[in-house]
Amino acid sequence: MTSPVELALSALFNPAITTPGALFLAKPIPIGSLILFGAMLGRLARPAAFLAALITLLVFSLISNLASVGGERHALVWFCFCLSLYWISWDRIADCLPGNKHCVRMRWFASAALLVIIACQQVSLGLNTAALVGGSRVESSADLPRLIRSRPELAKATIVAEPEYLAEALPYYINPIYLTREHKFGTCAPRPGLQW
Repeated sequence: MTSPVELALSALFNPAITTPGALFLAKPIPIGSLILFGAMLGRLARPAAFLAALITLLVFSLISNLASVGGERHALVWFCFCLSLYWISWDRIADCLPGNKHCVRMRWFASAALLVIIACQQVSLGLNTAALVGGSRVESSADLPRLIRSRPELAKATIVAEPEYLAEALPYYINPIYLTREHKFGTCAPRPGLQW
């Protein structure tokens, strides 16, 4: 319902409303975009690393707003890329710190603090996810069907396993599995080389 130009401009100027916004606990607001952009300033000691982080953020935001929406995992790939750029640039950043360049020191400190804020958000998201999962551990072929039955959103889940024989015990507890090579639902994956 929105024009592609409007979507592109909103992705470029406010990337927190696109997939990189999944890095934050709360609903992304413009301050999330300021944190994303600010976390890149520490790489100015290595302009190539700064440009790489900036271009990937903008292109990633464009793609996720115009073509394919990503999730938290996609946002974490970009975050790990940014962390690796800091690691690559650290020798230049460390060279700038000890001098008389107090303002430069503060810029890198502020940028690193913003990166730490994003990292702390990831810890909080991980703890929230762990709390949601709670005690639902799958240790046997009987535990997975019990877990699936306990969650209404999984009631009509289609189970696809790779390799297929790993899920052969499940049809005895819940619905049949989908056999991708056979293109049908079943209870037993055919074994290559066996004649029935």
